[in-house]
Amino acid sequence: MNPAHTSTTCPVCGHVHPDNRKSQARFVCTACGHKGHADTVGAKNTLARGHAGHRAWRPRRQPVREGPTSVKPQGINAPTA
Repeated sequence: MNPAHTSTTCPVCGHVHPDNRKSQARFVCTACGHKGHADTVGAKNTLARGHAGHRAWRPRRQPVREGPTSVKPQGINAPTA
């Protein structure tokens, strides 16, 4: 996983810009106004990238954006009738 831009990407709207990171510790999205600690924002983005296709962190009151999952369980031998 490439960690580039994780601390300058808004976890709410996805806007990427160097001005989003106001200081070492302060993050304010220039598009939607989301505010947070820059390290927390980076960690949330890293977690979301690492869990691509799985339920990951999401802002409150926002729908979960997850990719399709496999219908067939892997590594499980289900009994056949």
